[in-house]
Amino acid sequence: MLGGDKEHAQHICKWMTHHDELVRPFPFVNREVTLSSFHDNQRGSITLNLQSSMEYITSGVDPSVVLKNEFVKDEDNWQCIQRMADAEQPVDLFDPSTWGDLDLKEFQYRFACAVCIHPTHQQLSESYVQALALVALTGIGEFRRGNRIESTSGFLRYFTEWAAEIVDTKRLQGAMKAELLLTYMDKFQVWGDRAIELLGGPKVFEEMMNHMKSVEKQSDVERAEGLEAFKKGVELDYSVPNADKTAKVDVTARVGGRLTLSLLILKNDTKLSGESEGIVTKAVHAELKARNIKLTENEMNKLTLRNKVHRIRAHEFKELRTTRDLKQETDVSDVEPWSVEMKAFLNEKQDELLAAKGK
Repeated sequence: MLGGDKEHAQHICKWMTHHDELVRPFPFVNREVTLSSFHDNQRGSITLNLQSSMEYITSGVDPSVVLKNEFVKDEDNWQCIQRMADAEQPVDLFDPSTWGDLDLKEFQYRFACAVCIHPTHQQLSESYVQALALVALTGIGEFRRGNRIESTSGFLRYFTEWAAEIVDTKRLQGAMKAELLLTYMDKFQVWGDRAIELLGGPKVFEEMMNHMKSVEKQSDVERAEGLEAFKKGVELDYSVPNADKTAKVDVTARVGGRLTLSLLILKNDTKLSGESEGIVTKAVHAELKARNIKLTENEMNKLTLRNKVHRIRAHEFKELRTTRDLKQETDVSDVEPWSVEMKAFLNEKQDELLAAKGK
């Protein structure tokens, strides 16, 4: 909610911060709001009644329980939630142009860390669990996986072959698939009843099913051995690939209010009327000065624009290497502007140039 539609975000903040001061139900504003283009569908933009949608979202929810959430209880986060609630205009957490005088940069990052975590570590753990057949420890056993194999091999494949002979289509879907499936189920049930009789009747069939549920799974001895081997393996030193590391959230330059360095090139160095320098050159020179990156007069005249941008990148690397997982200068692809000129380039030109590049 905090990172979604700005109208709903502000009202959920008000609901949390003022719930003790007002009577129930909470007096949400009764007006129509249009969601951002991200939510558009084939029929166009989505419009919701703010009061109705907020009452639906908060119905049956106890605010005191929400306030006990670790993220909400954090003092810094709570202060930002209060500021968003009391802002004169609704704030979009991922659109800095709506922040006004609020500084929500750190709050935006903490929110992303809490909500948008990388799944790679979870997937790595899942792989270990499957490799050791530890699923049986949950009480599910092997029966459910056996059911999936049997339903695919003994039912779905035959159904697909049968349906292909009934209708001339490459893909079964919608009501047609459901209707054919029900028809095939009727036929399959007859075959199933016949198979149960051949096994010895319903009683024998039930005994066989109970046997499969309770016995046919990996033995406790083998599972214990596998678990012990796993524990020993965990204690060994091993390297984790960068792709599997989940310490931080990727916040793009466009979202985080940072300037993409690849835009600082001669191609974009448009020279305005009456100016002696192009907009990129002017911004780069101002940024060098703001960062106190000293160049001799000879260097200023002879270094290419690209080399000057590299000086800025090197300075940014020194600033960030203790807070971000950066190995070398080339890992820096964007910077936070220090100079007025570079901030102006960010605000006025970056979105236009990125859109032209198709990013």
